[in-house]
Amino acid sequence: MGKLLKSFFLILLCSMSGFLIGQDSVQIPEGNVVLGNYPEGYGNISPEVVFVPTFFLDKHEVTNLEFSEFVADGGYQNQQFWILRGMTDSLAGWKWITNSQILCPRYWSLTSKPNWGKDSYSPADNSPVVGVSWFEACAYAKWKGKRLPTNAEWEKAARGTSNQFGEYNGTGVGLIYPWGNDFFIGQTPPEYHLCNWRLRFYAYKFPDTNTRADQYSYTRETWKTDGFKEQASPVGSFSPQGDSPYGIADMSGNVCEWTSSNYPRFEDDLKIIKGGDWYRSTLEHLKTGYIYGVGPYYRGRSTGFRCASDISHK
Repeated sequence: MGKLLKSFFLILLCSMSGFLIGQDSVQIPEGNVVLGNYPEGYGNISPEVVFVPTFFLDKHEVTNLEFSEFVADGGYQNQQFWILRGMTDSLAGWKWITNSQILCPRYWSLTSKPNWGKDSYSPADNSPVVGVSWFEACAYAKWKGKRLPTNAEWEKAARGTSNQFGEYNGTGVGLIYPWGNDFFIGQTPPEYHLCNWRLRFYAYKFPDTNTRADQYSYTRETWKTDGFKEQASPVGSFSPQGDSPYGIADMSGNVCEWTSSNYPRFEDDLKIIKGGDWYRSTLEHLKTGYIYGVGPYYRGRSTGFRCASDISHK
């Protein structure tokens, strides 16, 4: 009985301290996943079935506070974190930040406390870090003992493999959005509480009111429908209702996320980012099967990342 009591208090202490095993990352079991546009309307590339080995994916996007530890630890001055095997030039990122004298994310100031205090796009400690290039995301992940997820890993974690809506070559097609196939579950405009998004530049006809949301017929205020105006939201703000089938938060909206994968036919010149963002996403961009191609030097106001690994991290 004494051992059981000690075990209970140990688990309670770990939980309160934020060190409970599995709390930071979620295990995604091995198996096939359907990638891309199948059934029609799931994405923007041709469908394929890919086998994905077991891996772990962080439940949340990397936050300002977490990234600040990398900066404080001299991450931008330590070449070992910037060596990227498999690229044509494994030191491309290191050469770039050195020549450009980059010492922190684009919207930070090292003379401000906190460093992200003047970042109006993602201002909170627990908001996702933005304004980081693919190279910076890779360096942080390496410093953390992790890596960026592949496109296939990211998509499997977001859409799952449920066969509720059909199969493709024997594999369940999963979900259009992380929470399901209907963006408007139990909702009516102008309130949406499943993800942080803003329909800024693109026309869309709301199915329940038959009205258009675009820059010609709606004011800008109408697009700010999720409670977070003109900025990223703290990670997990739409959890659990917006979580993926594996319980991972913010895989649609908030910030679009870097993956380790090259955009088809562009090798190292373009990297795949996923998930859509708060700034200018349509419902298409928010779909699990949709991909973008962005240059690895890009440091956008609504681009962040989360980490993956082959082993569990506390």
